[in-house]
Amino acid sequence: GLIDMGNAAGLDAAPPAAPATFRTLEDAERWKRSVILRPELEAARVVRPDAPELARLAASGVTTVLATPTAGLFKGQSALVNVTAPLDEPQVGAVADPRRGLQVVRTPVALHVSLALGQGGGRGGGYPVSLLGSIAFVRQSFLDAQHQQLEKQRYEKMKAGVTRPIYDPSLDAIQPALARALPVAFQADLAREILRSLNMAKSFNLDPMITGAREADQVIADLKALNARVIYSLDYPARSRTLPPDAEESIRELRARAQASKTPGLLDKGGVLFAFSSGSIQQPRDFVRNAARAVKDGLAPDAAVRALTINAARIAGAADRLGSLEKGKDADLVIEA
Repeated sequence: GLIDMGNAAGLDAAPPAAPATFRTLEDAERWKRSVILRPELEAARVVRPDAPELARLAASGVTTVLATPTAGLFKGQSALVNVTAPLDEPQVGAVADPRRGLQVVRTPVALHVSLALGQGGGRGGGYPVSLLGSIAFVRQSFLDAQHQQLEKQRYEKMKAGVTRPIYDPSLDAIQPALARALPVAFQADLAREILRSLNMAKSFNLDPMITGAREADQVIADLKALNARVIYSLDYPARSRTLPPDAEESIRELRARAQASKTPGLLDKGGVLFAFSSGSIQQPRDFVRNAARAVKDGLAPDAAVRALTINAARIAGAADRLGSLEKGKDADLVIEA
């Protein structure tokens, strides 16, 4: 079976709804924080195991997805999930296992972060809606997590006469990333966004991944310098259907469309470990079709297969379980009748 390394199908991970009114400015800011700072959100806890949109992926050969939350700046922690579960076995004299537990292959896989807020960032505008504000918020959150760690260490060492650190599950959830025990997957498409993300990773000694990566071909040396893995979106840009036939487009838009299917081949030749994600592709069959377009535009066929299988498993830290047909691994197979 194939592995889609970026899909939100079947996730119940919507941010908390805003109250009709806020009593104080602090209440409004706390609500905004809960929307944009959610590193403690675990996809494995909110995936709906019997979601039909998950099961439909199997018809296109996809048996496993990296379930990825999408909202906010610190979006949450992804999980590697099978798109279907085995049949329930009768359990006599025992309470049944949780259904989603049958499908979760590995969790967490990565902490997902964006340096640009985009839509749904918070009602009423204000910090950190702007790009500079978003970058500052992400950096400050990493700094706050570092400070939280130091405060806890000081408290455990001294106890008496030291203020107890506040309980903050969001800052606690960032600690594994700071310890390089959990990779950080930065959502970045443009070359400058990728470089910005890599600089952030270098500043805090993070283990970086880049998702989206539309212009990754322009920064291959920088990716290799930090051993950054790439999850390349096969949701290729397309000309807007609302544009008149004679409407002009920017050079960047034209280049993006022309280069999208060529970038995987350049990543492979550059020695960057990469896999594919479906992004916002509406039809599951287009995931495989767009991978085939990459082959047509320069990606070696065996490299495309690796990106859809064993490379994806390696990036997800599950190569001992998935990605190739070997004795002892999980048998996630698609059999065409």
